[in-house]
Amino acid sequence: MTARGGRGALSAREVAAAAMLAAASVTVVTIGALLPRTGAVELLGMIPLAIIADRFRIRALVAALAAAAVTCFLIGGVTAGMVVIGSGMVGGVVGSAHRRGRGAWTMAAISAVLAPTSALAAIGLLLLLPVSRTLTIDAVGGTVVGIARFLSSFPGLGPVTRALTDAAATVGTAWWMWVAVAVLVAVPCAVFTSWRLLTAILARLDWISVADPLESAHLADAGKAVGPLPVELHGVRVQYPRHANPALDGVDLRIGTGEFLVVEGPNGSGKSTLALVLAGLAVNDGNVERPGGVGLGAVGGTALLTQRAEVGALGARVVDDILWGVDDPASVDVDELLDLVGLPTMRDRTTASLSGGQLQRLGLAAALARRPALLIADEATAMVDAAGRAELTELLADLPQRFGTTVVLISHNAADGRRADRVLRMRDGRVEFDRAERAHAYRPPGPGSAVRSPDTGDLVASLTPEIGSQDKRDRTTEPAPLLRVRGAAYVHALGTPWEHRTLAGIDLDLGPGDGILITGENGSGKTTLAWMLAGLLRPTDGFCELDGSPVADRIGSVALAFQHARLQLQKRTVREDILSAAGRAARSQHRDDGAFAEHWLETVGLPGGLADRGIDALSGGQQRRVAIAGILASQPRVLVLDEPFAGLDPAARGDLVATLRAVRDERSLAIAVISHDLAGLEELCPRVLHLENGTPT
Repeated sequence: MTARGGRGALSAREVAAAAMLAAASVTVVTIGALLPRTGAVELLGMIPLAIIADRFRIRALVAALAAAAVTCFLIGGVTAGMVVIGSGMVGGVVGSAHRRGRGAWTMAAISAVLAPTSALAAIGLLLLLPVSRTLTIDAVGGTVVGIARFLSSFPGLGPVTRALTDAAATVGTAWWMWVAVAVLVAVPCAVFTSWRLLTAILARLDWISVADPLESAHLADAGKAVGPLPVELHGVRVQYPRHANPALDGVDLRIGTGEFLVVEGPNGSGKSTLALVLAGLAVNDGNVERPGGVGLGAVGGTALLTQRAEVGALGARVVDDILWGVDDPASVDVDELLDLVGLPTMRDRTTASLSGGQLQRLGLAAALARRPALLIADEATAMVDAAGRAELTELLADLPQRFGTTVVLISHNAADGRRADRVLRMRDGRVEFDRAERAHAYRPPGPGSAVRSPDTGDLVASLTPEIGSQDKRDRTTEPAPLLRVRGAAYVHALGTPWEHRTLAGIDLDLGPGDGILITGENGSGKTTLAWMLAGLLRPTDGFCELDGSPVADRIGSVALAFQHARLQLQKRTVREDILSAAGRAARSQHRDDGAFAEHWLETVGLPGGLADRGIDALSGGQQRRVAIAGILASQPRVLVLDEPFAGLDPAARGDLVATLRAVRDERSLAIAVISHDLAGLEELCPRVLHLENGTPT
């Protein structure tokens, strides 16, 4: 089954898309129905429903439309419900026509059928709902009278005014005729107008892929018993469309039961593609042999954890997320799993309030709830602090003995390889070496003692003894700070039952050419502080100012690189994204857009030839560097980087640190770096602000 065809029940992807886009349509229609002078906004409700019809099966549109209509009826009444139904019909027609490449004649034929059908439906509905009929008649009559009064102020329009007044008198007795005429005129106009507008919108979205690379796994699993292991790859080759080189080229590999395998390699070497193949991705050449189905997400099957943990959080609460889709919730000891992954007492926390590292832990707990035979973790510990990363890696290493689960961990952390049974190194889509390592037994931490990476404390101490604004250097000759924070605090969900303080007592100065490293365990408030420094969050206490005015009033003045780079890349190609991020001001001195984009790619250690590559064709590490290239190209004065080294191989990490240092020194750029990866940052960030439970220590 694909996004545009197939049989059977709605897929999880179709359900998610229908729910999300239906909610967007409901929001728009409800605003137009309830707020004065915003009725025209209701027309925008067609766009989400047209996207569903363009990208998914008709049954997905029907499901979305039914949910949206019921919701709008409950919130905004009959009128809102009818508007969303009309939006769904028109949007569905246009979306389906765009998908099939149909034009004006198709729209005309559809209008000829849809207009009388809609007129009869509207009349029938008003016959069944007398109260709504009365309100509609009054509204139509009042509108006609209002138009007549307006026209009466213009000389020479007396006959028109009298005709409209006489016509308004017939609305009460011949309402059905008025409704029929109105609908017969409105539907063709709406269809053709919507077709022109929505086709242009949908055409701009054509480059965004909705293909699920693992959908083939579900098709291949049909009728098979779950049996992902042992798995053997023979001469496997994977070639992505519009890519010059294969992502995997002639890979031979066997993975048995009860193994802990670590896969290493530079960015773009094929590690993530190998993970997808193990999870069921169809290959171009070669064979993948298993005794049964992949069982992706099934009990005893395959679990896939990615660096983007937030996209897998489906439940509103932690406990809901762990039990999502589990057939027998009573069989899952949620508290035991939370203790195991280091999230005790968080059973009832909302998933929206968790940090990136906490979401990674939650994803692991949800995977273990299904007792998978094969667990694939693709950089799944990248957002976890150093101590937590060591703990989770030890836990993953113990899973083969504890549960009999085979674990494949894709990682750039050299320490992970020392804990593995086997280490597989990839380069240019091939297996460079596959060697056995000494297995290490899992050693759970004792009560009250956190597992700590042996070098974390030394690294923090080696950077500088000065913490945050407690800077003891003589600043009498230094320029005034660009960014000044005093007594800043932030309370999440202020005034609600879920209110809790995430930051308190933050004092910070950041001047031209300055650098500060912000550290702390997961959930300590680092990302909240990053968003505050960039003006995306306004302090609930204290202040955060740039050049003496609140940063929150000058959003965009402080550049922010998000934790998850893909969220920051909004264009189709690398070149387009860098040019868009840079803006006209930064490009005014460069007439050649191509050379401009290639220059900034090379600045962050990527070949200029990637400029014409599609964003989704890049590895996670490459996407991160492209996002930073675009930000640097905009020539900011202050730059905040949230986990900029996650997903980068050691060489790429070193290149990026050197680049940031050079740009900082050349342009007196002020830099704040949030990172769990501290090594080698002494010269880039001579000061450290360490957070613990939202407060400086």
